[in-house]
Amino acid sequence: MNLKLLLASIALCASAATQAGIVEGIDVTGITGTVEQFNGLPVTASTYDFGNGMVYTSLTGDPAQINFDGFYVLGALAGANGGFEGSKYFATGAGPTTFAFSFAGGVKRFGFHGTEALSEDGSPAADGIIDVTFYDMNNAVIDTVHANSLGMWSWDDFYGYETDAGAIGRVEFSGTGGMVLDNVAFDSAAAAVPEPGSLALLGLGLAGFAVARRKTARK
Repeated sequence: MNLKLLLASIALCASAATQAGIVEGIDVTGITGTVEQFNGLPVTASTYDFGNGMVYTSLTGDPAQINFDGFYVLGALAGANGGFEGSKYFATGAGPTTFAFSFAGGVKRFGFHGTEALSEDGSPAADGIIDVTFYDMNNAVIDTVHANSLGMWSWDDFYGYETDAGAIGRVEFSGTGGMVLDNVAFDSAAAAVPEPGSLALLGLGLAGFAVARRKTARK
């Protein structure tokens, strides 16, 4: 085998084994693990452990109203007041905010119903875009996605994501206006390794490289 071609193949296999990111568009039925509906006792806090593996932390110091029963409607299945399928939901303050949900054991899939609240009230400060950044278990950024919550019925939408980078350790939200979320869903996952197929190809490439080096040394 041509040595340059072999080296290029090894580099390609190594790249395939290390490249990873976030897959968007996961349907609500594609996440079958835990669903947090925020139906516990109402509490205002800058940090909060939901007791199901998910912990909330405010990154801007402004406490969110958790399990809030108020005026905002999240979805056609909701009543006159409340969340997507009930009276409770997660809500932040009216201004720009950044917060995170962290997972001690990591998750493979994550999703939510939600919107940037003030965009529905016509606030010029809110652009309707929720920036969502995913971090791995080592606190390195996997990817950032931008959930567009503009539109009359945008709160009916489910935003679902899956990682091919092992496990998600933290999901960070930021927006120009207040945010409301409900039915935050996630599937737990152990830290993953690169795909076996990629590892196998990489191993074959390295073995071929070693053989080629031995042949060259004999000449």
